[in-house]
Amino acid sequence: MSHRALRVHVLYESSFGGLPHGCGEIRLLRPLSHPALQSDIVLSSGLEMPNDPVDVVIIERFWDYSGNLEQHGALLERLRQKNIRVIFEIDDDLLSLNSESGESSSPTMQQKMWLRWMIKSADGLITSTQNLANRLNRLNYNIEIVPNALDERLFEPSREFREPAPVDRLVFGYMGTLTHLEDLISIVGPLRRVLARHKNHVSFEIVGVGDHKIIETVFRDLPVRIKQVPSNMVSYDKFTDWTQKNLRWDFGIAPLIDSVFTRSKSDIKFLDYGVQGIPGIFSAMPVYQDTVKHMENGLLAGTAEEWEDCLERLISDRDLRLRLGRNVHKEVWTQRMLAHSASNWAVSIRNLLSKADESHKAAAELFSQLTQNAPNPNAPNPNRTRNEKLLYGLNLTGIGLEIGASYSPVVSKKAGFRVEVIDHADAETLREKYKRQEVEIENIEDVDYVWSGEPLNELTGKTDYYDWIIASHVIEHTPDLIAFLQQCEQMLKPGGILALAIPDHRYCFDIFRSVSTPGDVIQAHLEQRKRHTPGAIWDHFSMIVRKGDTVSWGSGHQGIFTLIHSRDEAKFMFEKALAINEYFDVHNWCFTPSSFRLILEDIRVLGFLKNILVQSFFPTVGCEFIVQLKKTMNYDPVTLPANRLDMLNGCFMERCE
Repeated sequence: MSHRALRVHVLYESSFGGLPHGCGEIRLLRPLSHPALQSDIVLSSGLEMPNDPVDVVIIERFWDYSGNLEQHGALLERLRQKNIRVIFEIDDDLLSLNSESGESSSPTMQQKMWLRWMIKSADGLITSTQNLANRLNRLNYNIEIVPNALDERLFEPSREFREPAPVDRLVFGYMGTLTHLEDLISIVGPLRRVLARHKNHVSFEIVGVGDHKIIETVFRDLPVRIKQVPSNMVSYDKFTDWTQKNLRWDFGIAPLIDSVFTRSKSDIKFLDYGVQGIPGIFSAMPVYQDTVKHMENGLLAGTAEEWEDCLERLISDRDLRLRLGRNVHKEVWTQRMLAHSASNWAVSIRNLLSKADESHKAAAELFSQLTQNAPNPNAPNPNRTRNEKLLYGLNLTGIGLEIGASYSPVVSKKAGFRVEVIDHADAETLREKYKRQEVEIENIEDVDYVWSGEPLNELTGKTDYYDWIIASHVIEHTPDLIAFLQQCEQMLKPGGILALAIPDHRYCFDIFRSVSTPGDVIQAHLEQRKRHTPGAIWDHFSMIVRKGDTVSWGSGHQGIFTLIHSRDEAKFMFEKALAINEYFDVHNWCFTPSSFRLILEDIRVLGFLKNILVQSFFPTVGCEFIVQLKKTMNYDPVTLPANRLDMLNGCFMERCE
């Protein structure tokens, strides 16, 4: 099937003067301008948006180092209004870079916030490795992996393998950017020992990699030379020409320290060396283990002893060097050049656009279903499903937050929605927790924020940000219900909606516990409780029951009540709560629909909630009722009328059912 050529504009990362970095040339500019794509891609590029119309904008890494969320948010909104798709390209796990205390401050926290936001906001991502895709899919599920490849047009002089002539002095080398000093230093012991033993007939050359003073100090009195790249040769095309004319290495090395950041890197050094037929020693890490076949197209080294052994092998065994050199040269030239793989870029871009279109269409259809011909949301509606009640009136094309999604998210990332997740543990821990239970653990979403007791708005760092927040069976667990609602209020945009699914204590294991009163809720807030009281823990463990074989049921369900815990078990948990200052997860609050409305009204009148009103209230179905609260700036919390006696009568009637 033929396609119209896509008009693609690349916003690339650059150095001073607007010169694109080598990674941008390798990852975007060279492949997208390759002759193999001339009928598929019409390419433009720069640091600003073009004047001519385009179909797709591809943003590379830190295209704009300012990290200006407001400015770039406006840019993305303008692009969406013009139906221009945005793809983000990233080839390093930059969110994990310099994440430890005491490390460099680049990238800054502001830049990382921008990067995280950009990844989430894009219609799709392109990465270079599976490991990196796995790291980022919690932020954006629409990901294509396009491995690195080199442009054969730049390496024509290296097309044929040239067998090095025997020489009296062997030279091996290392080529890396200024950020790779630590990698080189990580094997300084083996390097120093080998160079000391062979100093009369072996030399080591280093290209790039700062700081030169440290290198000179570390390798003092050893045959080590730093080769400077001329300032007029730093552009990628000139640099590749310079390397082919100036690097006469018998072999190369590619050490790499083990870290979260480096595990997602690509095998670019394998290509850099292999394209010229230079055999290499590579760190035995994921970045190289899928590419390098030990003793066939390179050597893999993990420990210091293995590095020293591999260095000795390549220094002493010319036949091994030649065999590895021929093999890696053949592999790179037959499998890893753009002549063979440039088409992958066009296919991946179209795949991303197709999946993005499907997601947007699905979101629009669901939004339409929930908003067209909607009946009065305050009246019972047996034809409306649970999720339709929770999602009624939500701006599902916006960005939302789901608290405690666990194994049953209401709105999933996999379906294409822009949603962030808060839970008490990360996804891996949740999957382990539930793997032996009869639940679909594949539905567990990657968790964006792991909650450990701090205020939710501090955890997310968001104010006036979310279009909606969903919390299903969460609010009854909160030590401070008012603080929870205040934090959600702060995170919501004006007009945003908080959707709550709340257990009705008459139809779940809490049936014998007392209904929580407004005073109970207010007292907890005044005491700023962060954990449940020993009394609440005693009530929970001493009173919860099953009805028949279930812990939740609907009206009319038949069964005999049985206690879930023995008195001794309840006593043990109570004494543990007294002795240990830690959080025990229990149902802290018990509600019926009317009692919850009474609590909301009283904390509103007392000024604890300033900008939240009940938007929709759906009566109990099964074991739960559903409430939607809307953030609004247009009402007086004191003068809004409420029939308190009606609510109290409602509480009484519900208690008697």
